[in-house]
Amino acid sequence: MIKNRETGRGPAKYSVKGKGVYFNQLFYRWCLICKNSGLRPNIELNKLRWCDIKRENVGRWSKSKGKTEDKWIAIIYIKDTKTGKQRALPTNGVDSQLLEWRKEQKEYLSRYYPDQKIKDTDLIFGNPANEMKQFPYSMFNTIWIRMIELCGDELKPYVFSDRNYTPYSLRSTFICNLILQGKDIYDVAKLAGHSITVCERYYAKLDMGRESKALTEIEYEIKGRKRTIIGSYLED
Repeated sequence: MIKNRETGRGPAKYSVKGKGVYFNQLFYRWCLICKNSGLRPNIELNKLRWCDIKRENVGRWSKSKGKTEDKWIAIIYIKDTKTGKQRALPTNGVDSQLLEWRKEQKEYLSRYYPDQKIKDTDLIFGNPANEMKQFPYSMFNTIWIRMIELCGDELKPYVFSDRNYTPYSLRSTFICNLILQGKDIYDVAKLAGHSITVCERYYAKLDMGRESKALTEIEYEIKGRKRTIIGSYLED
């Protein structure tokens, strides 16, 4: 049971203004988005703003149904990176998590901070009690360690390393999954913001010959499309 970090008395759900519950919800979405985007946790993900992500409908025409089936994805534009290189990252599984997180965030603000409105320039994982500034990264590490402890023997060690899992393991999972899906190492390096040399050094041990569907199972440049449908996560 996670205690209130400020008082140390009792579970998080009894903390002032529901801060413990808010951070627990934030951490859950944070982990899933990190795993599905491969962003560097503190350098990139924690600095991500709502205006840095765009929704795009890349749905395909269904001949059997006689209509275009919607498929929304999140495209993340990373500006502040470890390498200094900006990149655009199409993702699978992030759009739905962002929509759920935005819903949870709005409910929390409506209850405890009704006068506070989220702006495009606000951090996605900001602290409402501190003008939407970043939470200390130590909070993420603390709850991560607790989560790993609760997993116990159910969490198996990584086959190529004896090091303990850290939040950066979510990024490694993203990269390894791309390689196991058979994606070209150049594409993996581009999506992860790595150099090809780094990808070869750390991930060449994996089976790169395994065939699989592409990351989002669709092509992003579809012939015959006349316009791109985009949206914002702050739209009601």
